[in-house]
This record gives sequence, structure tokens and C-alpha cells, in this order.
Amino acid sequence: MREDLDTGERFDFAYDQPLIASLVAKFVASERISLGAKAWFHSGPPHTPILGGEPDPENPGGFLPRYGAINSERLPRYFRLDFRVDWQPDPAKGSLWRDAKVYFELLNATSHRNVSGYEYAHDYASRQAITQIPLFASIGVRKQW
Repeated sequence: MREDLDTGERFDFAYDQPLIASLVAKFVASERISLGAKAWFHSGPPHTPILGGEPDPENPGGFLPRYGAINSERLPRYFRLDFRVDWQPDPAKGSLWRDAKVYFELLNATSHRNVSGYEYAHDYASRQAITQIPLFASIGVRKQW
């Protein structure tokens, strides 16, 4: 909890998240293959809502936001689950693969819509959630030269 020393107003700290949980697991299936998973969950951080807009007297056609109480709302809770497979090719099959690792990742495997903020209409009458990455797959090679 924070307090504005000038006004005496009390509000949640901007990075306040009462619940944060992470789980990381790795399974070594063989000398050259490993499987991993990461899960994150946390309560949404507080934010200051915009309640609407008022015409801007200095900018015809423009609007100024009308703010609610500081950090009086929270973004939705966050959840993300990632999977990873690492494979090290047989180095005996060629010098190109020596010290190389190939990996496949599936990020946000549940495609959960994690809201990171809001985008407002020009007059602040409506808002749309800004979300982080949806389900995303990647493959890569890590090689030491």
C-alpha cells in the first residue's frame, strides 16, 4: 500500500501481485533428448482505469481522459504454459552437428489471453484489451563455433 503524502490518498503499489506461482520441470529422456515445461500464474497487477473522456478545450475534436482512483482495478489474472524439447544430434554423424543442439518450443500452449493493458477509443468511451502472444511454436539450432 502506498500513500500520497500531499493528499493522504492510499492506493495499491503499481507492482503489487498478491499471488505469484511458477513451476519448472525438466525430464532427461536420454543422453541426447530432454523435455521441459514451465508454468506461470499470477494475479493481475493493479492499474488506474479510465472512466471516460471529456472534450479537450485546447484541441477541438480531441478528448482528455477522466481517470478513476489510482490503481483501483486489476488486470485479469495471468497464466502461461510453455513446453520445450531439446535434441542433440549424434556428433559422430558429421562435424557440422558437433556441439549443436536443436530445440522445439511451444509457447503459451493453452493460448490463454494474457492482458497487458488496454487501448482506448479516441474519445475514451470504449477500450480493447492488449494481449500478449497467442499460441506460438518455434524451432531453432544452438551451435558453438
